[in-house]
Amino acid sequence: MFFFINLSQKPMHEFIMNALRPKMPPFGVAYVASTLSANGIKSVLHDDNLHEYDDRQLRDLLGSYNGEIQAVGLTSVSTTLTQIPRIARISKEILPNTPIIVGGPHARLLPEDIINCQEVDVVFTSEAELAIVDYARGKDLSQIEGVMYRKDGHVVENPVTSVIENLDELPFPDYSLFNIADYHSTKGIAKRHPNSYIINSRGCPYRCTFCSSKSLNPTREKKVRFRSPENSVAEIEMLVKKYGVKELFFSDEMFTGNEELVFGICEGIIQLNLDVIWVCQTHVNNITREKLRMMKKAGCHQICFGVESGDPGIQKAIRKNLNLQRVKETVRMTQSEGIDARASFMFGNQYETTETMQRTIDFARKLSPDFASFNIATPYPGTYFREWALENGYLVNDKYEALDSTTYTLVTPDLPPGTVEKYCNKAFRSFYYHPRYVVRRLQHIRDMGDFIRFVKSIYYAFKLIPHALRGLLRRKSTR
Repeated sequence: MFFFINLSQKPMHEFIMNALRPKMPPFGVAYVASTLSANGIKSVLHDDNLHEYDDRQLRDLLGSYNGEIQAVGLTSVSTTLTQIPRIARISKEILPNTPIIVGGPHARLLPEDIINCQEVDVVFTSEAELAIVDYARGKDLSQIEGVMYRKDGHVVENPVTSVIENLDELPFPDYSLFNIADYHSTKGIAKRHPNSYIINSRGCPYRCTFCSSKSLNPTREKKVRFRSPENSVAEIEMLVKKYGVKELFFSDEMFTGNEELVFGICEGIIQLNLDVIWVCQTHVNNITREKLRMMKKAGCHQICFGVESGDPGIQKAIRKNLNLQRVKETVRMTQSEGIDARASFMFGNQYETTETMQRTIDFARKLSPDFASFNIATPYPGTYFREWALENGYLVNDKYEALDSTTYTLVTPDLPPGTVEKYCNKAFRSFYYHPRYVVRRLQHIRDMGDFIRFVKSIYYAFKLIPHALRGLLRRKSTR
C-alpha cells in the first residue's frame, strides 16, 4: 500500500487562503493512485490541506497501518517545500525501512532541492504515472526513467525520454481517495455544490514569462496534449451520476484552444442531459461566437481570461502580446451570449512601473468584466521572470513559502518596497467599490444565489484590503 500525504499550502496571508482561494482536490496524487490501482496496488491519502496534523497525530496515523505501507509519497509545490524534511523525518522514525518518495511540480523543476533531504529516497522528475508502477514492482532504479536517487553516496538522475502521449490511456483520477464535498472552487465563482475540477489537457502553447508550463513539460517542448472528447465526457458523467457533482471547473490552461475537444464535450453533456454547469479559463484569441453559444447551451456560466496587464509595453515584456482592443471585444461578446466574463490581472512583472500599474487599473474598470482578480506577480521556479529577477539582483525574498501570490518578493529601481501591494489593493477598491460596478451587478441578480455571491464578492474585497495593508505595515516595521 502507498500512503500519500498532500502537504498543506499556507500563504503568508492566512485570511486570503481561507476567504478567497480554492481548495482543489489533489489530482496529481489521484492520477498516480488510479494508475497503481489499475495494477492491483492500493493507495490511501491524508490531505494536510483539510486536516493539518501535528507531529504526534502524524506518528499515530502512520503507526496505525501496522506495517502495511510500502512507500510514503509526498507532493511538492514550491510553497510546501519546507515541510518535506519534517514529514520525511517523522515517517522514517515510525517506518525506518519504508522509502520516502516525492513527486509534483517542484520535484520536476528542481529535484535537487528535495533529494538533499537525507530522509527522501526517490524523487520523480517527470510524470509520475510513467514510473510509479515499475517502482512499486521493485524494478531496479537504474532502469526507471525520470527518477532521482542516491547510490553509493552520490545523487543519480535518470533522464526523461518519453511522455504520456495518449492521455486517454490514463485511468480517471481515484476519487475514492477523498470526499469531493470537502473541496471547492474559488469563492464567488461556484453557483452550485458540490463542485469539482476536471483536467482535459496537459501543457500550453504559449510562453508567458511568469508561467512555468514549458519547464513542467517533461521534454520541455512547446506542445499540448489533449484527451479525446469521449474520454472527458465519460469522466464528467461519472462525476455527475456517481458523485453528485453539480458544477465543474475545467482547469486546463486554455480550454477553448482545441475546437474538437470543446464541441465534443459540449455535445456530450447535452446529449446525456447531464445536470451540471461549469466554468473554464482560456485565451482571448481562442473564442468565437459559435463556441460561446455551444458552451452556453452545455452549461458554461463563466469564462476566466488571463489579461494580466492593461499596458501594451508590459504585454510585450511578459510575452502575452494581447491586443487590448480584442480583449474588450471578446469580453463584450462573452457577456452578450449570457456568460459571465472574469478577467485576471497581475502587478509587478518585469519593467513594471507605477504608471503601467495605473494603466492596468484604468483598463480593468473600462473593460467592465463581471468579476476581476488582481494578483501579485510571483517568480516561480522554472519561469523567465525568476531568471530575470535573479540576474538583476531584484529577488530580495528567496524563500519558497513566500511564493503565494500575495507577497511581492522583488525590489526593483521602479518599484520600492510596498508599491506593488499598494497598487494591488488600489485595484480591488477601484473595481469593486465603484458605483457603476455595484449597480451593474445588482441589475444582474436573478435569484437569491446571485445575491449571495454579490454580497460575498464585496465582503471579501472589503476584508482583503485592510488585512493586506496590516501585513504590509508589519513587514515595514520589522525592516
